[in-house]
Amino acid sequence: TEDAFFTRLKDIYNDVLLTGRYNGQGLNLLNGTDYPGRNWFNPTNLPQNMLSQTQLTQQQWSDYGISAEPLELIAYVARQNKPFSEILTANYTVVNPYSARVYGLDPAALGFTSLVDYYQFREAKVAVQPGNVAIPHAGVLTTPVFLNRYPTTTTNVNRARARFTFKYFLATDLLAVAERPIDPSSVTSTNPTRDDQYCTSCHKIIDPVASTYQKWDASGRFMPMLAWPTAMPQPGFGNAVIDNVQQYPSALQWLANRVVQDPRFATSVLNIVYRGVMGQEPLPYPVAGDPDFAVKQVGWQEQNRILQGVIDSFNGGNQNVKLVFKGIILSPLYRAVNAHDLNPVQSEVYGTGRLLTPELLSAKIAATLGAHWWRYDKKDILPTDYNLLYGGIDSRDTTNRITCEVSRFASQRGPPQRRNRTTEKATSRK
Repeated sequence: TEDAFFTRLKDIYNDVLLTGRYNGQGLNLLNGTDYPGRNWFNPTNLPQNMLSQTQLTQQQWSDYGISAEPLELIAYVARQNKPFSEILTANYTVVNPYSARVYGLDPAALGFTSLVDYYQFREAKVAVQPGNVAIPHAGVLTTPVFLNRYPTTTTNVNRARARFTFKYFLATDLLAVAERPIDPSSVTSTNPTRDDQYCTSCHKIIDPVASTYQKWDASGRFMPMLAWPTAMPQPGFGNAVIDNVQQYPSALQWLANRVVQDPRFATSVLNIVYRGVMGQEPLPYPVAGDPDFAVKQVGWQEQNRILQGVIDSFNGGNQNVKLVFKGIILSPLYRAVNAHDLNPVQSEVYGTGRLLTPELLSAKIAATLGAHWWRYDKKDILPTDYNLLYGGIDSRDTTNRITCEVSRFASQRGPPQRRNRTTEKATSRK
């Protein structure tokens, strides 16, 4: 229930969504025609260097409200103990008092008790101008930052957005599924993604989901009248399709409701939280032919038994994401020091070492010493000036954190992320 938990939750999900790329740039993602209040703090259109300190503050927190919108929505759902499925199915977004004005909303009407509480977020429904067209909100999927972080092109036609929807919210990497040789000479159709056997194995899965994004353009604008290539299939998911053209503008709402009903949604939440808490991926199922297959299989089975229990707790507890954190932290996978009577395989699976992220180390210094390691402007120096040096990410060019795995089976999870000796010496372990 403490603020530190929700800050950590946002950090964990930013490591996945990477929407932090647009910190300080959120307002620039909005179209001025759609949102005439985008620069409400600068009604006379003054140059940047002529804004007053009050106006600069209003600009800063307006921008924060937009750029942090998807992560703040995730934190809001958790803070309110709502089903975590609402990160996709919410028919609203969240705003602070400043981003509310950007969207043309009255902060007082939304119930804000303080107009200078930058981190207070409330539910809101947004409309675009002209015409006051209501946005069919679908949680994170329809936030401007998410749509800009994963843009599209006239040839990609939202397939990238669909791929990341599968990857982030259904624990399915379609590029890994598609790893197979392709014979270019076998392609004879003018529309191979629809007709060629080598292409359709994946495109029949991804293209209907891509079609659900059809009313959102490359820059994330909601365009209800946007035309769509006739070569693309109807919006759908799995074996279900939308057969009513009038529903196409709200297709993402339709998609979100089906995604969260898929068992893979709970698995995706578990995987993301596990990686955030443990600093590494869960053990994959061992590859056939591995000399250590039998041992690794026993380790995977033990891990699977524990993690399946966490998923059952999550689903049985109204999908409260806090149950996933509790389940992992209270399990032998994390608390190996308190696990007793372990067999040799269990002793290798339980407990790992990891390097703290700059954000975690900064929080740990403050929590244990009662003092911050601040810059001149009272911002923590680790997540700012020393961020990349201490293994952090910028969500743009550097997207993988430095990790240091200590486990017999660590090699199964792939090579360790970028490391350097300075970081390994300077950063404390769990």
